[in-house]
Amino acid sequence: MRVLSEVMALIEVAEYLRCVSAISKTLDVALMSQATTLWRSIAVNPVVWCEMACRVQSVMIWQEAVIHLIGQWGMLAYETKAHLDSSTYKTCEKYAGRTLEHRKKIEQKVVKFYPAQLVRSEADGRRAISRASYSNDVVVWMALDLFRHWFSSALLEKLNHVAPDGGYWMYNTMARGIETYLGQEDLHQFHERFPMSTKGQTVMRSHLGDIKRAVGGIVGPLLKNESQLDLEKHEVKYLTCAKPKRTDAPWLKEAKDLDMEG
Repeated sequence: MRVLSEVMALIEVAEYLRCVSAISKTLDVALMSQATTLWRSIAVNPVVWCEMACRVQSVMIWQEAVIHLIGQWGMLAYETKAHLDSSTYKTCEKYAGRTLEHRKKIEQKVVKFYPAQLVRSEADGRRAISRASYSNDVVVWMALDLFRHWFSSALLEKLNHVAPDGGYWMYNTMARGIETYLGQEDLHQFHERFPMSTKGQTVMRSHLGDIKRAVGGIVGPLLKNESQLDLEKHEVKYLTCAKPKRTDAPWLKEAKDLDMEG
């Protein structure tokens, strides 16, 4: 990108003249004025932008670059990560580990999910736990089984937290809505093996939609966008739900450590 190459050239001159501090704030403001162009460029090349942010001590650009680095962590080659300064590397590794644990917990919630109407308690009375009561919900159980078949297949194909994209495709598919997976064609194939009346198929589709909406809400937090990039217009194929603190910036962390030593 032209902006990046020009900025890096300017920084090199400023470093040679030992006057980076004199231009850093002005340069930061000028870059921020680029808005969408800047955020898109950072998403494409977060490693270089992270280096640039450290050199001019721009917290906002550093945070933005690190958000994309964390999201891309499973995709980046070791040689690429090696270009990061040790402090930023450790920060990315820390947040990548935290989001990994968060994704595991979310997936466990999905595995354990049951629609509220299926849950029974002896306190509800014998009628509530009778065979007839359970049989009334047989179509809901069938819809749940179909969803779990799809979800377990996605896990076996390693489209979840172990995927290079951190599970983005699977979570995004589940969170986007009921029409993104297990659609009409899948239901048609299901009913070829398990025929139902037209009304029964409609009820099945309705219950499946309810289940997909519910699990979409469970994985929804993973699709939170902490970056400045408008993902509606400029989609990326990884998660941007992790955001480092301002105090994680290497120069601020170093200053804090020096104060503590003092």
